[in-house]
Amino acid sequence: MKFQSVFLGLMLCAGGLQAETLTNSGKPLQFAGNSQSASITSNPFTKQCAAVTKAKFAVMYLRGNGDCLLGSDAFGPSKNLAAFSSPETGVYCFTPSKAAGLSGDKLLAAYPTVDIEWGSSSGSDLLAYVYRGAGSCPAGSIEVRTYDFAGGSPTLTDDVAFYLKVN
Repeated sequence: MKFQSVFLGLMLCAGGLQAETLTNSGKPLQFAGNSQSASITSNPFTKQCAAVTKAKFAVMYLRGNGDCLLGSDAFGPSKNLAAFSSPETGVYCFTPSKAAGLSGDKLLAAYPTVDIEWGSSSGSDLLAYVYRGAGSCPAGSIEVRTYDFAGGSPTLTDDVAFYLKVN
């Protein structure tokens, strides 16, 4: 009987019935009557979409096909992501939330890493890398560029899914 109740709990959680917005520490973002809720740094992902990682910042970018939402953009499980934009084909801007502790000089001193997620990508000669120069993203963001080498020369593409993290 104990096994059945645990299994039922997992099924209810996996089914998306628990859609409460949480902070990164796992506590509810807003409580009724809490006048300080606006000052809380939030994780925009529901509990089911919070990445399980020790990294300060992590994003699973699945080319807009994930089940986890930040505004109108879809991702896989992520951690401490405050904003996202894609100003041009193959260029992605990820802004860490304050909870990541990566603002200003700390972001410049961080070592972001990116790895291709092949299952959600399209193509075979793909590349994803972090761009640290004066690129297309706003200050305070981490820029990722993705390329396809089909045909021998690199071309910016939106066909690459990837994982981005800062430990």
